[in-house]
Amino acid sequence: MDFSSGTTRFAQYLALTSSTLKDIGKLKSANMGKYGLSAMHTDCLWHLYQAGSKGLTQRALLDLEQVDRAQISRVMRELAAAGYVEQSPGEGAYKRPYRLTDAGAHIAAEVHKLILEINHFVSRDIPPEDLAVFYNTLRTIATNLNKAVKYYT
Repeated sequence: MDFSSGTTRFAQYLALTSSTLKDIGKLKSANMGKYGLSAMHTDCLWHLYQAGSKGLTQRALLDLEQVDRAQISRVMRELAAAGYVEQSPGEGAYKRPYRLTDAGAHIAAEVHKLILEINHFVSRDIPPEDLAVFYNTLRTIATNLNKAVKYYT
């Protein structure tokens, strides 16, 4: 198959990214289903784990996840109700950081360990220099797609 045409390359890009995102979702769901957590719950717990004791605001989670405000609000309410996160006291729900509870930190540590295992599994046969080129290229594509959204919409 000739991938030199822009149309064919774009079709290949769509197929590969769609398939990859589905597989990532399946991995998250399969491993977090025992806690009743969706892929979005898992993502938010992992981001909070990465943030450490300072936590993250809903605004920061919005920026990291690139989803709508209502979805982040719902997910954080559900995580709080399950006892996995708590929000700092005060006014302004979007400005007060969320932090992991001990139960949430336990699950987030499991998520983190799983991410490292999967990352090693899927990239084990790829030389580090090729991975660096891949991530630089993917970052450029993501940036350019964001610019295209602004330009064409």
